[in-house]
Amino acid sequence: MWFLGGNDPTALGALAALQQARKEDGVLIYGIDGSPDFKAILDMGYVTGTSAQSPKAIGRVAAETAYRYLNGEPVDPYISLSSTFITKDNLAEYEIDGWQ
Repeated sequence: MWFLGGNDPTALGALAALQQARKEDGVLIYGIDGSPDFKAILDMGYVTGTSAQSPKAIGRVAAETAYRYLNGEPVDPYISLSSTFITKDNLAEYEIDGWQ
């Protein structure tokens, strides 16, 4: 069985509910955000993984796009930024106490 939270706090809430009911064994729990809290719990082995984007990259691309638009340059109506899947196996590549 697995659970995918719409964000990391939702996934952590599911973990808390499962632990309260003593039913967390064998349940894979995934979050979305790459939050410091989730990564800390991931490091302890209670959850499975989280999808993360970089708030710095999102802000940079948004500002660059806004400046291009204000300068009359064409901008794409849809901009996609890559995300990263963080698990216990690659957690050492990221800051646990920070965002990407």
